Amino acid sequence: MALTLLSANNASTVLSAGISASATTLTVNTGTGGLFPSPVSGTSFFKLTLIDAATGTLTEIVHVTARTGDTMTIVRAQEGTVSRLWSANDIAANMMTAGTLDLLSQKSQSLQIANNLSDLASPQTALTNLGLTGIGIGLSTQPTIANFDFQTFAFTSGANYAVSSSTWLNVPVEVVYPTGIIISITVISVPGSNVILKLVPHVSSAGKYNTYYVRMSGAAGSRTIYVTQDWNSTNPIPITGGGTGAIDAAGGRTNLGLGTAAQRAVGTASANIPDIAIADARYKPIDYTPVLSRVWVSNEYQPVTGTPTIVSHGLTGIDVLHCKADVLLKCIAADLTGYSPGDFAAGWGIHYTNAPLSPIPALSTSTITISAGNAGTGILVSGKGGGPSYAIDTTKWRFIFRIFY
Repeated sequence: MALTLLSANNASTVLSAGISASATTLTVNTGTGGLFPSPVSGTSFFKLTLIDAATGTLTEIVHVTARTGDTMTIVRAQEGTVSRLWSANDIAANMMTAGTLDLLSQKSQSLQIANNLSDLASPQTALTNLGLTGIGIGLSTQPTIANFDFQTFAFTSGANYAVSSSTWLNVPVEVVYPTGIIISITVISVPGSNVILKLVPHVSSAGKYNTYYVRMSGAAGSRTIYVTQDWNSTNPIPITGGGTGAIDAAGGRTNLGLGTAAQRAVGTASANIPDIAIADARYKPIDYTPVLSRVWVSNEYQPVTGTPTIVSHGLTGIDVLHCKADVLLKCIAADLTGYSPGDFAAGWGIHYTNAPLSPIPALSTSTITISAGNAGTGILVSGKGGGPSYAIDTTKWRFIFRIFY
C-alpha cells in the first residue's frame, strides 16, 4: 500500500546536533519538532530537505517515517540526492519537491475524474450544480421573472435577471420604460444591506434605450431606492440635470437660448465680439470717459520744509487729464493736540512765503510732486477736533500720494 504523503505549512527549523552520512535519525532544535507532521510508520511520511547553513548550496532530501517530539526517523538520499554529513544549525525544512509533485500526479493520490470532476463532461450540469444557472449565468436562453419586486427580491451579487416591465412591482418612479418589454437587471454588488443594480432594456428603438443604475439600502420590504440615469447620445442629459438637453452643439445653444454671438470669438476683427474689459476706443463712444476704477498708492515720505517731494509713480499710458491725485498727511508720532500715530491730518495746508497753498499735488505722466512750504511756518495742520492750525514737526509726519486712474 502506498504511504500517504503528509505536509505542514512553513515548517522549518535547524539541526540541534550534527549527523553522519549513515545516520537514520536526527534531532531538531528543542520544541520545533511540533512544527512538522506526525507520520505513522508504515502508513504515512513527509519529506524533509536538509540545507547547509554555511553556503546554502548543499542539499539532501530524506523521508521522515516517524517523529517523537524533536527526534525524527529518516530514510536517507531520496530523489537522487546524496547522503551527507550534516552539522548542528544546518537547515531542515518541509519543502515542495519534484517527488511531491510526482506523487500528486499519480492516479492513486490525485483528483479523480470519476469522483470530483465528472461535471466537466457536462458544463450545463456543472453550472447547475454550482448554482450559477439560478442567477442567470451560463444559460443559452434566459427565463423571464414574472412579478419581480424591487422591494422584496433576494439579490445575489453577480447575478443576471430578465424581468418583464408588464408585471414588475415597486418600480422606482425615476425608472421609465414602455410596458411589455424585457429588462435585463445585473446585480453589480450586494455590500451589506445595500444593493447596486444596472438596468438595460431589450429594445431596438434608440429613443427607448434608457439605462439606469439603482442603489437600494435597508431591509427587504422597506428599502430606500436611489436612481441615476446613464445618459447617452440618443438620450442626452437635460438642462435640469446639468446638461444641454441636445445631442449636438447647435441644439445645445438653442436649448440654452444662446444667439449667434455665442459662436463668435472675442477680438478686434469685424466678425469678433469686442472685449469690453479693455479701454479700447474702438469699442466706446467718442465722448466716453473711463471710470477711475484703479488706484496707485505711494510709499511714505517725510516732508522736508523748503524742498518739494517728487515721486516717480511708474504708471504707463495714463491720461493726466482724466486722472485724480491727492496727498494724505499721516502722523507717525504724537504731535500737536490729539494726533497719535496712524492718524491722518483732518485739515492741512502749505504756508509758502506768507501765503497759504492748498495741498494739491502736481501730476505728470511720470511723477507726482508736492511742496512742503518754505522755512518758517511750513505745513500747517488744524487741531484734530477743529480749531486753529499749527505748524507741525515734519519728522513726525509723512506724505502718502494717491493717483486714481
